[in-house]
Amino acid sequence: MENEPINRQSISTEADVDHLIKLYKKVCTENTQLKKQLADVSQKNSQLIDKIETAAYRLEKLLSDLPIDKKQD
Repeated sequence: MENEPINRQSISTEADVDHLIKLYKKVCTENTQLKKQLADVSQKNSQLIDKIETAAYRLEKLLSDLPIDKKQD
């Protein structure tokens, strides 16, 4: 039985398994890259939120320091 020729089905199955392994590795690599991109974008988003909050605070401060012009009727 050890010297039996390999049938086409087993060759196809082996090729399919190899193909699935390659796809799995590719997806794992892509997933790792996407996780890194997400972390980078999340960090940038936090930085931008901080900048917006700082700008809003400064704007509120400037507006509160403006003199109020009371026009007399």
